[in-house]
Amino acid sequence: MAARIPDHSLPEVYGTAQALIYYISIFQEYKYITRLHTNLLFTFIFSAMKILIDKSWFRIFILALLTSCYAPVPAQEFRIGFEAGPNLSLTRMIFNPKTLADNNFSKPLFSAHVNGYFAYKGKGFMGISVRPGLSVKGSTSESLSSDANDRLSLYYLHLPVMADFYLTPKLEFSIGPEPAVLILASARVDGTPGVVLTDFYKTFEFSGIAGFSYRINERLSAGIRYSHAFTWFSGIGYTDVNGEYIGKMDEYNHTVMFSLRCSW
Repeated sequence: MAARIPDHSLPEVYGTAQALIYYISIFQEYKYITRLHTNLLFTFIFSAMKILIDKSWFRIFILALLTSCYAPVPAQEFRIGFEAGPNLSLTRMIFNPKTLADNNFSKPLFSAHVNGYFAYKGKGFMGISVRPGLSVKGSTSESLSSDANDRLSLYYLHLPVMADFYLTPKLEFSIGPEPAVLILASARVDGTPGVVLTDFYKTFEFSGIAGFSYRINERLSAGIRYSHAFTWFSGIGYTDVNGEYIGKMDEYNHTVMFSLRCSW
């Protein structure tokens, strides 16, 4: 069924701002007109204005591009906020070849993360979110000469980009990549804190991240996510008694994050 448009005469004032506002106000009254129809009509109108008032083609193109943003679209949701909480991080040590030793995990490190939250939800059950922030990963291990455990803290600027699936109005599942850049590696070694070891570790890390969140109310949500590194942050080579290379050990971050989110 075709949409009938009332006979609106061209305004006498052909100024850019006045004409733009005039036609936007007309077409926003008819929400059943599709984006394609609206764009075609705007193109025709501005082409006529070009002939009548002798504006440049460049300005007409810019105006047509701007007005396409005002075409009626289905209602959607955009939320911003922040989230923070504790991390439980450990390191997986993988030996290559496996004859060197058995793969194993370090002791866990208790740390924290803080992130921004920018989410877009479409009309259906899917959306996308970007959560830039700071996350501390690492591990602990037994010290050989001190009662306190050795502690390695890796400070990452990370950028999780997640596909969000809204399973129910309150329950959400998210999954996506997590690129990260190491900005500081700090250690407590043999009871001595504040030992900076940034130059000894790989700068870039790429991980996969997935988790669930539950909406407590309109503003607050609680969630849990797991981050699994696909790239190693540290590699140690091994040699035999003759100095011949016999293999290496790579270390990978594995992190569980508990978070409380506030968004609006």
